[in-house]
Amino acid sequence: MIYTYEPKLKDGNSFVGKLERKKGEEVGEYAIEQGSLAISTKNYKIVFKSGIFNIFLGEVIVSADYQEKVYGEEDPEFTYKIVKGLPEKLKNLISGTLSREEGEDVGTYNITQGELKIKGYRVKFVPSKMEITKATQLITWNQELIFDCDAKQKTVLLTATTNSDLPITYDVYDTTVASVSKNILSFHNSGSTKIKAIQKGNKNYLPAPEVELPIIGKITNLISRYSKNTLIFNNASRNYVAWQWYKNGKLIPGATKQYYTDTFLKGSYYVEAKTKEGHKELSCSFKITDSFYFEDKLIKLYPNPVVHKELFSVKLNYDEKALEGAYLIVYDIRGKAITRIPKVKKITQITAPDATGIYVVKLTLYNGTYESINLLVK
Repeated sequence: MIYTYEPKLKDGNSFVGKLERKKGEEVGEYAIEQGSLAISTKNYKIVFKSGIFNIFLGEVIVSADYQEKVYGEEDPEFTYKIVKGLPEKLKNLISGTLSREEGEDVGTYNITQGELKIKGYRVKFVPSKMEITKATQLITWNQELIFDCDAKQKTVLLTATTNSDLPITYDVYDTTVASVSKNILSFHNSGSTKIKAIQKGNKNYLPAPEVELPIIGKITNLISRYSKNTLIFNNASRNYVAWQWYKNGKLIPGATKQYYTDTFLKGSYYVEAKTKEGHKELSCSFKITDSFYFEDKLIKLYPNPVVHKELFSVKLNYDEKALEGAYLIVYDIRGKAITRIPKVKKITQITAPDATGIYVVKLTLYNGTYESINLLVK
């Protein structure tokens, strides 16, 4: 029977005799005793630690299965196969479970025999591996990043989070509109851009899919009062192609034109406009606190808006003599003359253009002075 010892014996000292075990030949465990084992000199005293001598029915080959899990999950059950040496009817002799090397970071770990035993049999164990793979992660971010025209607070705390609790970085597309420092967004100019939240992962997590949100700085001077009953959106840049009007923060159903008409204008109005590139931009609010509206102009149109191809009247607040030699021209928004009226009266009727849109009615007097007014055709 084999034994180990420490410390190393000095020269001239050696072991003599041998270990012995409890008597018995039946299957089972027998204590190993010191027996006649001694040291050839009296320079050492033996402190003996008993061992176990097993008598087995035979040898069973147990092979561990390969396992895999995602970082952060519980360990799977460590399964195995009886390759050889144990009849099916004796599987009730198996007790204990396999184990593995310690560690929870991504990597490869050895699966060990652990406490697995088979009563009466010697186990020949074939180890395997368990792989811990990187976990996925998601960014959660639902924040409205809209800056009002009169907002005193021009910064906002960004609130994106991940299910991994790893830190998030941010990137703004157009830094002339806004910029970011750590998790503080600072607004600079009106307009729109986008910001994305980024988490690139680490040794245990894969990169998270980036999340992108719009930044909208409401734009000034886009809404004006065209008449008592009409508001108009300024599209002089011709950059906008679609409109949705809001009143007191609520969408106005059907109000999707460049202008908005109501019999009673009162409240806070703004427009959500779409650019040619498909970006969404918001106008500053236009507030009307009183429905009373002054109209004291030298040139007036009614009805305005007017239905396309129908008549509208031009009322001129001039005396007849001043209108001698005067003429009217209707221009489209690109400056092309659509209709010319060579002789005008204090009230002149004109047929509205065929196409809907915004037009300019221009009166030119004999001395070259002129007045103009916008016409809405619907």
